[in-house]
Amino acid sequence: MRVDFSVPSSLPTATASPECATLTTIQGPGFGCRRDNQWQCRDGRCIDARRRCDLNRDCNDASDEDSDTCTSVPTLIMNVGDTVLARMKHKENYHGVRFLMCSNDSCSCLTVSGEGSSGLLALVAKAECNSKGADCLHTVHAEFSQNEDFPTAILVFKLRRTESMLLLRIQGYKASYVPIDRDYNVLSIRPDYWLSDMPVEFKAVSSRQVLLQW
Repeated sequence: MRVDFSVPSSLPTATASPECATLTTIQGPGFGCRRDNQWQCRDGRCIDARRRCDLNRDCNDASDEDSDTCTSVPTLIMNVGDTVLARMKHKENYHGVRFLMCSNDSCSCLTVSGEGSSGLLALVAKAECNSKGADCLHTVHAEFSQNEDFPTAILVFKLRRTESMLLLRIQGYKASYVPIDRDYNVLSIRPDYWLSDMPVEFKAVSSRQVLLQW
């Protein structure tokens, strides 16, 4: 079956979501969570979905940090000079996509949440994070002027790795970046609010296509 990796000429729009609360509640196993930004532990406790798999135990039963929960993130080895297309089905309640470039023990993190101002993406780029992209020591740059969240739609990002940066762009917006160390060669992509797994399809881009299209 042929997969179409072409970048959509336009994406459907959606009204920006209000700032989400980060309360922890208990519903009981099988009842779900009251807030759409919460993930349910096996014991029924509900936590902020951004805290899933951040090396900090938030569930009383530690189910937010176990291997069954944390190993379902799409990953790709990226060497210096590699360029790929990453195609994913984003859901509006994910509130954005988190891109991690990591070594064995640390990461840089670029979280892209939607349309910013003046052709920019709304995003936050952080460096010197732990191996799951959390507890970052530095915010490198950010664009907080957000007009719209990404809606439920197929998103296609182009990613290029240099010696010192992960570059990112999506059609219609200016490119962005996050600084990385030279030994960061594992790319992981997950929802910002990790409510459910988000499959990602990768396609390598040839050097000639990079020169013509980047």
